[in-house]
Amino acid sequence: ISELGLFLLALAFLILAFATSISSLNQDLKDFSGVQKGALSLFEVSLKMYPTSHFESMQGEPWVLAAVAAFVVLIAMFLLNLLVAQLNQAYQCVFEDMQGYARLNRATVIVATLEQVSQKRWGRFLGNLMLDDRLEFNEGDIGLAGGIQVLEPSNANPTTI
Repeated sequence: ISELGLFLLALAFLILAFATSISSLNQDLKDFSGVQKGALSLFEVSLKMYPTSHFESMQGEPWVLAAVAAFVVLIAMFLLNLLVAQLNQAYQCVFEDMQGYARLNRATVIVATLEQVSQKRWGRFLGNLMLDDRLEFNEGDIGLAGGIQVLEPSNANPTTI
């Protein structure tokens, strides 16, 4: 929600900035005769509610037309892309939090399950893992103890020497 508020604040700032600059120009358009009317017209332009027939009256005022065109480009390209980027970043933050909470819930389930396992059964499980045996890395290369050996195809992780 705060991302949308920032977008609307930036939109209001641009509308006010362009409305004051257009109203200070020497022009005779009714839609931009003051800051309030100019702001309303630019707000309508940003919502695509401005009548297209009024754009024809801007043809006689090239500086107003250029300012409105710059406003439209800023709104269409910059602000909307900024809104999409902000919403994407907010989603990523929520997704990371969601993954963290899911991992915490899984850990809670594991701990609750381990509390129900008897000491004898837990000792038998650890003995079957053979964590005291050394692991063989390559043929004749005996490595460290305390792991579980997983064999993989030799072409899974190629190395060039």
